[in-house]
Amino acid sequence: MHITLPEEIRRFFNQKGGRSLLIKGAPGSGKTTLALQLMEELVEINRGFYISTRVSDDAIFSQFPWLQEKEWRDRLIDITKDFLREVTPEPKEIPDIKVLKAKEILTTLEKSDKRGVENRTWLLQLIQEAEVREVENLYDRIQSILPGKCMVVIDSIDGMGEKYKIPYGKIVEAMQKDLVEETGVNMVVICESENATPIDYLVDGIICLNMRRLGMSVIRELEMKKMRGIKIANPYYLFTMVDGKLTVLSRIEKKEKERRWQIIPNGVENYSTGLKEIDTFYGGIAPGDVIFIESEPTVPEDSIIPLILSPVANFLSQGHGVMLIPPLAITMKHLVPVINVAGENVEHLRIFLKSHESSSEKHIVRMPYMNSMEDYQIWLESYSILLREAKKPFLLVVGLDTQESAYSANDLMDVLMQIVEHARTKHDILILCTKLKGVLNTAASAICKTHIELHEQNGHTFLTGHKRRTGTYWLRNVPRKYIDDIELVPML
Repeated sequence: MHITLPEEIRRFFNQKGGRSLLIKGAPGSGKTTLALQLMEELVEINRGFYISTRVSDDAIFSQFPWLQEKEWRDRLIDITKDFLREVTPEPKEIPDIKVLKAKEILTTLEKSDKRGVENRTWLLQLIQEAEVREVENLYDRIQSILPGKCMVVIDSIDGMGEKYKIPYGKIVEAMQKDLVEETGVNMVVICESENATPIDYLVDGIICLNMRRLGMSVIRELEMKKMRGIKIANPYYLFTMVDGKLTVLSRIEKKEKERRWQIIPNGVENYSTGLKEIDTFYGGIAPGDVIFIESEPTVPEDSIIPLILSPVANFLSQGHGVMLIPPLAITMKHLVPVINVAGENVEHLRIFLKSHESSSEKHIVRMPYMNSMEDYQIWLESYSILLREAKKPFLLVVGLDTQESAYSANDLMDVLMQIVEHARTKHDILILCTKLKGVLNTAASAICKTHIELHEQNGHTFLTGHKRRTGTYWLRNVPRKYIDDIELVPML
């Protein structure tokens, strides 16, 4: 399940009394989206008021179609259109029937003892400087639903100040004193400035929405700078804008039910990695393909392991041969689940380890790692033996970082070319992987069909395609027996 809003924000607004929140960020950073979601998720539909000073209602509903689905249209249109009208519209004659109806409503409200008490002290001072008719209208709307909890969103306060020709700090101060502190209203204010503002000290909370480029996409960050009354354990949250809504990146808790391991059958021409979303991302893999997985050193092992070991397990489970030179991120403990999945088919696996010790296990091959060409001959001999037992095509996995820790640069290039040529002529599938910015990376990128790069930001892993060019995706591990599944969430 995806998380839309950080828990700190929910707790901030669920405190006793009213709270005010300032949202700042560059154009396109998601300020309006966040504000609308706060109103949608934290208040009842008839207790949220949104004032847009910049965008028409049609534009809002076009950008956020889910608002219409939630029946917010009337709640948004009434106030927003009032604000976008001229300051002094032509007076319209009110039909007698409407006057009588209004009197009936007022009489009912006067008799009700459940109605809240609203303070207008600061508003009256503000009226002396400017004709803030829409703000007065907002006060009236709030008064009609008190004492129930409600939320006001102003998008943006800069635009409101420009329209009234007064410093917007005075508007916020009036509403903070009258509505938030005295009446218990929750208020969200959007400011188009990314820098310090005159209202930073007035509001109870400040959120900054930041953007930075990563790969071919933009990574969005929600930064909580101030949340009065709430302990901020994690001030930074990364988020994406899938389907026009803000979604915070969150790991799946281990307590969630894990999926069962299932073989994904290989096709006639295309073969599977055992990860449905990665298969789609690759566009399928075919005999003779070379895939290069390049990771930053800080990328967690948990993100790399499924990309390497799920294809190994899926190939073995269907009787195909697998030749594995593990990258530095993968050790024998990581290979135990693969061996369990393979069952009797483990005899079609060859794991090449750096050791001088012998082993009775058929699937373990010890290589001296003293001379690159001699070691390559050991690799070829194992391939020939496996060829008599296992199905083609073979899956060949080579950890380039493991090789770079053993051989010189010249030897490395010779062996790499030999393995690539071997895979292509024998119509096998080759996966090259590394966590180092090594001497082979450029060559590997040049010769491969598919090149993906893994990045780490704030403890999360992101995947970008260089061959073929793609946007950036959040790589999310999904618990699955033996080897985790992977979910790719586009960063928008």
